[in-house]
Amino acid sequence: MRSQTLVVLLALTLLLSACQVTMEIGGPAEAPPAAATETPTTVIPAPPPTDTATALPPTPSEPVSPTPVTVPTSTDTPTAVPPSPTATEVPTSTPAPLPETAAVQRIVFQSTRDGDPEIYVVNADGSGLTNLTNDPDADMDPSWSADGRQIAFTSNRDGSPQIYVMNADGSGQTNLSNSLSYDWRPFWSPDGRRIAFQSSRTGAPDIFVMNADGSGLANLTNDQADDWFGSWSPDSERIAFGSTRDGNMEIYVMNADGSGLQRLTNDEAEDAYPIWSPDGTRIAFVSSRGQHRDVYVMNADGSDQINVSNDPGAYDDADPAWSPDGARIAFESNRSGNYEIYLMNPDGTGLLNLTNNPASDNYAVWSPDGSRIAFESNRDGNLEIYVMSADGSGQTNLTRSAGLDAFPAWAPQ
Repeated sequence: MRSQTLVVLLALTLLLSACQVTMEIGGPAEAPPAAATETPTTVIPAPPPTDTATALPPTPSEPVSPTPVTVPTSTDTPTAVPPSPTATEVPTSTPAPLPETAAVQRIVFQSTRDGDPEIYVVNADGSGLTNLTNDPDADMDPSWSADGRQIAFTSNRDGSPQIYVMNADGSGQTNLSNSLSYDWRPFWSPDGRRIAFQSSRTGAPDIFVMNADGSGLANLTNDQADDWFGSWSPDSERIAFGSTRDGNMEIYVMNADGSGLQRLTNDEAEDAYPIWSPDGTRIAFVSSRGQHRDVYVMNADGSDQINVSNDPGAYDDADPAWSPDGARIAFESNRSGNYEIYLMNPDGTGLLNLTNNPASDNYAVWSPDGSRIAFESNRDGNLEIYVMSADGSGQTNLTRSAGLDAFPAWAPQ
């Protein structure tokens, strides 16, 4: 998902690199991004070819440390909406201690402000902007460890996209996957012990897992179909993912060691982007079974599949994100004519337009305490990271750069 951002970033990458990049189902998500437009598409992205090499662009090596000005972006009031009907092991460095300001909520994101994708971190009030990777090659897909001390990310600095890990201050950058194939999109397990990622080392996109130090590499899916990571279960024991192994994209679950494969959806339409609820009892996902994408919720065993966004128009509802308490789901929709961040209860009631702005707003990410939501918006002319309260108030631009700022992720608390 997030096709609008992935695409623009890859377009920049292809301009600056000598090789070609191929990737992603977007959410199942995002391989080395493939070119697109600045408006999310209404079709679940098809997986990229896996037979071409990926090179990502060079970047200036000079560190960046400006502090952005926090500027309220809108006084728009959230709009209530009537409810709709219902590997080679590489040693890693010891994680650095958390800073004394760890109580300040931090957001990691990727930015092209230096000419190529780099990983940055910023405090949730807009202060403390820091370029963590500062490397002349592309660095992207940041994922926090459960304790907030480390960040996994994708980098092509060794010739092809690989999975790296670094301390939260940018030190100790280490190649964990260390292969000649494409490895991308790391996802840290909730218990912090393992990292799942996409890899094309067997030809088609597969889901691999390794220990947090790079040891214990295993191909979990090992299938010639396209398999795309969705999310870890909250107890780190299972993985939900999308796969075309039965002809079209469907949602499956498996144990964290690849055993116990179970197909959850069985529909002629495409079902993708599974996200576990915080209590592990339900899974939200996106389906095109109504001729356009809607957000569905089902039980973790695949029963009771319900269209909860259920927009009667030919609109696009996507990118569901559970609140930390599981009481609400944020998602993006273009039902108002442009993409906005909406909020609803898990049964589809209580629908609320949070952003209510004529620009494109998408990719909602909850803060760990559920009080705020970070998101992407182009309301200032290019893609930036914004933060707002969970009721839609206080919408503030944190990044304010001429580059593309995307994929925000809150540090765990």
